[in-house]
Amino acid sequence: MDRVRDLQTDLKVRLDQGQFVKEVEKFCLEEALKNLATAETHLNGFLQVDKQRGG
Repeated sequence: MDRVRDLQTDLKVRLDQGQFVKEVEKFCLEEALKNLATAETHLNGFLQVDKQRGG
């Protein structure tokens, strides 16, 4: 979870800097942020289920 959050922070910093050669670079970073947010949601759900099962 920490690694996912660190990656999200790094990508947000890169997006805020805004130094892109091509527009597709910005698009790829935005898509990566969306995918990481989805992954974080799934991991949180998995960890909650695992916690309830006593694992």
